[in-house]
Amino acid sequence: MLFRVDPAPFQYKVNQLEASLAQARQQVKQLTAGYEQARTRRPSFACKTSRCIGLLMSILVWIGSYTAYL
Repeated sequence: MLFRVDPAPFQYKVNQLEASLAQARQQVKQLTAGYEQARTRRPSFACKTSRCIGLLMSILVWIGSYTAYL
């Protein structure tokens, strides 16, 4: 054998990358859970938004009819 390469520095880097991969996988799980939670809340938000728009339209109609008397 002409030379021997010390595997320790390479193993250290492999261990670092495996730890980074595990952390990224955990973040994907957390982000997916957050996305699913937000997605299930969206219909409720849309309902509230449409109610707010309906209320706003009623107020604008009322203001329009009130200013017509002025």
